[in-house]
Amino acid sequence: MTIPRRYGGRAARLAAIGACAVPAAFAQPARSPVPCRVSGLDEQVRCATVQVPENRAATGGRTIALRVVILPSRAPANAPRQALFYLVGGPGLAATALSDLVAASHSPTRSTHDIVLVDQRGTGGSNPLRCDLYGNTGDVATYLGDQFPVDAVRACARRLAGSADLTQYTTANAADDLEAVRAALDIPRIDLDASAYGTRVAQEYLARYSSRVRSVVLQGAIPPEASLPRSAARDAQSALDKVFAECAADPFCRTSFPRLRTELSSLLTRLDRGPLSVRVEHPRAKDSVTVGLTRGVFADRLRIMLYSTRLSRRIPIVIHRAHEGDWGPFIAVAYELSRVVFDQLDVGAHLSAACTDDLSPSSDSRGTFLEDYRLRMYREACAIWPHARSAETGRAVSAAVPALLLVGAFDPVTPPRFAEAVARGLPNSTVLVVPGMAHAGAERCVESIVSGFVTRGGPEGAETTCVRVIKPPPFLTR
Repeated sequence: MTIPRRYGGRAARLAAIGACAVPAAFAQPARSPVPCRVSGLDEQVRCATVQVPENRAATGGRTIALRVVILPSRAPANAPRQALFYLVGGPGLAATALSDLVAASHSPTRSTHDIVLVDQRGTGGSNPLRCDLYGNTGDVATYLGDQFPVDAVRACARRLAGSADLTQYTTANAADDLEAVRAALDIPRIDLDASAYGTRVAQEYLARYSSRVRSVVLQGAIPPEASLPRSAARDAQSALDKVFAECAADPFCRTSFPRLRTELSSLLTRLDRGPLSVRVEHPRAKDSVTVGLTRGVFADRLRIMLYSTRLSRRIPIVIHRAHEGDWGPFIAVAYELSRVVFDQLDVGAHLSAACTDDLSPSSDSRGTFLEDYRLRMYREACAIWPHARSAETGRAVSAAVPALLLVGAFDPVTPPRFAEAVARGLPNSTVLVVPGMAHAGAERCVESIVSGFVTRGGPEGAETTCVRVIKPPPFLTR
């Protein structure tokens, strides 16, 4: 799972034919993109749909209309045609819903490239697999519960089974869908900019169609063999330890919260005895609400706060206030984060991909604040969610394409060691660890580096010294 950048500051195997054009059975030519408008953008862009089979191994089965939004290049009409495909995190996020943010972050790139956004199958405008897990009342207790309530997940799977084969909404098929869009739009070679889960799709595309790729940027890369629920607890603990160490090194934070580790341990011990009944003011109203808070949910929302460097600077005061009996600050942040993360996802697409890519028999979570909460949550949801039983993905990627791998030094979910593992299969790659950045963020410096890399098609002439001065914001101490 990834938090969209707006909330962190600004988320069929074809080896035999290689990178040949997609056969007619795989995609139908797109209608010529037509002028259109999308939410959040004042300018006119272009829209298209590309029809692909839901199951490429079946004949005459269902098709999916993939929604495509193209942010047009500002290059002269006689300039070579170039296109950047932007792949969002999730899984389960719709790329076109982030058109405004991508337009802002890739504004310089549009001097040479069209920006192509494809809603991955099961999301947005591409046969979305939506589950109404949380209702529409904005109930605080619901959003401060488990992300995948088992009964609601089971009901959604039954409902969607009538209109979709849930086993076909995989990373492997998403990679083939991208190739279908590329071929339908008649673009010889593309550049890729992928974040978090999107890096899984990008790597699978590279494995199948590397000769169609000019360059690739992987932000928060995930190795194909990695299991995020398995590594979540250990990596979140490492990120939290860094926050605590930074607080201890900061005079104001250290003086304000001298016993942070002890206070967190005390809170977890209380929650280990059972859910706490917490009464607070509604974050969006003046009414008081009562929340039954479990240890797992408390730990998981702390973990999500670590995704954003800005929000992680609130963790000391949130822990301290809760230890003193004031749960208001934690509930307010946790509620808003939960609404952002949960409501953005098309849950069916999320589970179909995650249950295929990420299930693991065990995790090393001993001694962590999160323990095995996320692994248990996914096991329970995936036990009742139809999904592909063996991932077609998972093999290490090897390609000579110019690659830039960006990762935040404080990233709690896709840490620097992930980028280093992926880079071993990409001999023409550069790994850039950004100090002061976590998982979500939109530093102008980083955006400039990415845009320059894509525009040039490689690292030549890159100016990366600006990352050295990126500093995390100050801790909130009152």
